[in-house]
Amino acid sequence: MEETTIVGVGTDTGKLVKSGVMKQDQIIRQNIGIDISKSSFEACYTTIDINGKVRHRASRKFANTQEGFEHFLDWADKVSLPQMQLYFTMEATGVYYEGLAYFLKEKGKRVSVILPNMVKKYAGSLNCKSKTDKIDARVLGQMGVERVLPEWKLSSPIFRKLRKLTRERTRLVEVQSKLKNFLEAEKRSGEPNYATIKRLEEHIEYVSAQIKEVEQEIEAMLKQDEDLRKRLGYVKTIPGVGIITFAVIVSETQGFDNFRNMKQLYSYAGYDVQQVESGKYKGRSRISKKGNKYIRRALYMPAMTAIRCSETFKRFYERIKARKGSSMMALTAVQRKLLGLIYTLYRKQVQFVENYEMQKTSDYAPELPQNNTEHENVSSSCSEKQKEKSGEGNQTPTTQDRQGNTLPSFSNAKLRNKNHNANDGNNINNIYMGT
Repeated sequence: MEETTIVGVGTDTGKLVKSGVMKQDQIIRQNIGIDISKSSFEACYTTIDINGKVRHRASRKFANTQEGFEHFLDWADKVSLPQMQLYFTMEATGVYYEGLAYFLKEKGKRVSVILPNMVKKYAGSLNCKSKTDKIDARVLGQMGVERVLPEWKLSSPIFRKLRKLTRERTRLVEVQSKLKNFLEAEKRSGEPNYATIKRLEEHIEYVSAQIKEVEQEIEAMLKQDEDLRKRLGYVKTIPGVGIITFAVIVSETQGFDNFRNMKQLYSYAGYDVQQVESGKYKGRSRISKKGNKYIRRALYMPAMTAIRCSETFKRFYERIKARKGSSMMALTAVQRKLLGLIYTLYRKQVQFVENYEMQKTSDYAPELPQNNTEHENVSSSCSEKQKEKSGEGNQTPTTQDRQGNTLPSFSNAKLRNKNHNANDGNNINNIYMGT
């Protein structure tokens, strides 16, 4: 067999040093690690053999432009083995990695995009004491040959556009909030400058108009897609969830295409529970927050509205608050429950049913809404009737069967456990919080 001499690490100019011999039949995996910055990126070609030995065989620096992408792909074809699958591993560096990732996926390459905290911990396990672009590329190259990394999937164009619009709206809302704070501070100062107040008011008005324009564009985009419009009708039946919340969740999760269960979704959003225990020490459990911040931010106000306008969420909130002794922890649990409900209703295309568990325990339960094209809003709102119920004091909510016998309520722990363990695929509201 002819041996290919492409071993070695390149110089600063990117020329390969042919200083060794690579036997093709000994290599079991090859990968190119890519460390990306704003204007350039460093690439390192790494292999691992049947004995588990890792070798960094070539490296070079390229411009983070379309022309640089073409040169990089030509270089990768030259240094790699053509008969073997070539992997590309890069770090999610802001938005700078997206251009190269899109380019490689369009060329049919297998790309893995790794979160920075995972790369940092892996580099720590290699005892890397220095940090440079070349070292980071070597770390990513070794990570790609030693581990089986998940493949990065390119989302559909509509989700990419929605994500840009929803994030633009988030930034505009932040600017609007800061301007309002500046305006309030200026008005209440000892010597307010009325010219400054006028400019701030004009600026706030301009930003508000931009926010409204972005929201109209988001709504128009959702209406143009028949499938999204249909699923939006189901998800909007959840109290507190509207068009903007729906747009943020589906765009940040790419329509839940990469999630097999809610546990993965919670982890992606940073709602997974983080525990610290060692020996007799047991730390306080809390959510990791190591996930998508836009999802958590989008669910804060809907959770507040759901607690105020829905008896189901209100009971759930009060139960968690009484058990944990923290209103913020209970509010976070409601946010997590909302995310799980959005996932379930979006996937199964069913509507939210208020007091679903209580209706299940009753012999006389009204017929639940079926899957159809008409999306009636069956979720509860802040009606006068609910306000009267909320003012009845601390009475335990109950329900009755046809004979008038009082049935156990949600506060009954035995009933909760029974409902939680029931294997019912239609139970769309019984989502265990784990909090």
